[in-house]
Amino acid sequence: MKRRNNFDFLRLFAASLVVIGHGYALMGKTPPMVLDTPISTFGVIVFFSISGYLIAGSWEREPQVYNFFAKRALRLFPALFVVVLLTAFVLGPIVSDLPARAYFADPRTYHYLANLRLSIQYFLPGVFESNPLRNAVNGSLWSLPVEFCSYMMVPVIGLLLSRWRVLAFGALAAILASVSVYLVLFRADHQFTFYAMDLRSGTAMAAYFAAGAVIWHVRRTIPLNMIAALVAVAVYAGLSRLSIGAAQFPIATATAFLLAYVIITIGESQSLPLPDTGRYGDFSYGLYLYAFPVEQVLAEHLYGRTGQWSLIGLAFVFSMVLAILSWHFVEKHALALKPIARKTVPSTPQPTTN
Repeated sequence: MKRRNNFDFLRLFAASLVVIGHGYALMGKTPPMVLDTPISTFGVIVFFSISGYLIAGSWEREPQVYNFFAKRALRLFPALFVVVLLTAFVLGPIVSDLPARAYFADPRTYHYLANLRLSIQYFLPGVFESNPLRNAVNGSLWSLPVEFCSYMMVPVIGLLLSRWRVLAFGALAAILASVSVYLVLFRADHQFTFYAMDLRSGTAMAAYFAAGAVIWHVRRTIPLNMIAALVAVAVYAGLSRLSIGAAQFPIATATAFLLAYVIITIGESQSLPLPDTGRYGDFSYGLYLYAFPVEQVLAEHLYGRTGQWSLIGLAFVFSMVLAILSWHFVEKHALALKPIARKTVPSTPQPTTN
C-alpha cells in the first residue's frame, strides 16, 4: 500500500496560488506576496521543489533512461497537447477580433502549435488584444520547458555522477540560483532566453528543483522535522528581505534549500494530515494549464466592472471543471500507459508522481 502523504494537496494548493496571482495581474492589479515572493511565483516554487524531490526518488527506484523519460512524457505532454489544440482551434477563433477565415489563414495561428514541442508561444492573432495583459493566451506555459530541462538533470547526474549526486545537485542548485540573481540584479537591461525560456525565472525554478533533489538524497541524514521547518521559515523570511549586493548569491542558494525543505517537510509530514485530495484524482496540472486562458476570457468581459476576486472565483470553478475533465479523459488514461512504456526494460512498479 502506498504511504499517504500531503503532496497531492500541496500541488493543488500551489496551482490555486497561481490562479489567484494571475487573477490579480490579469485585472491590472498588483498580486499579493507570500514570504516576499509574488503569490503565483510562490506557487510555481512549490511545484518545482516537490518535483525535484519526487523525480529524484523516481530515478533512484528505477534508473532506466527510457522508462524515466517515457513516464515524464506521459505525465507532461498529453494534457498539454489537448489544451494547446483546444486553445488554438476552439477558443482562439471564438474570442479573436478577426473573422474565422482570417484567423485560420493567419500563419501566426499555427506558430502557436510550437507549444507542443515546448517552444512556448503566447500569441494568437486577434486574441485578448484589449485585455490589461495583452496578447498573452496562456502565460502559465512558460514553466513547462523549464520543468522538462530540470528532468534532464536527474539521469545525467544519476549516470555520470552517481557517487557524488548530493554534491552535484547541491552545486547545481547554487549555480542556478546565482545565475538567476546575476541576471536579475546585474543584467536587468537585457533579456536572456534559451529555447523560448526566460532564463531569469527558469534558472531560479530549476534551482528549487535541484534543491528538492538534494533533500531526497539526504532525507535519512537530515530528517524532515516540522520544528526545523518552522525555524527554516523564519530564517528564509529574514534572508529574503536582505539586499546587499554580491551577498545575494549565497542568500539565493540558502533560500532555495530552506524553502524546498519546508515544502517537502509539509508534504511528508504524518503529523499534519492535510486533506487527501488525491483520492479523487490529481487535478493540479489541469488547473494550472487551463486557468490562465479561462481568466483571460473572464478579464475580457469583467475588467472595469468588478473586482479581481469575482474573476478568481469564477475562474477557479470553470478551470476546476476543465481540470477534472482533463484528468478523467486524458491524464489518467495516459498514465495508464506507463506499464507499456516500461515493457522494453524490466523494472519494478513505482508510485505515480508529477
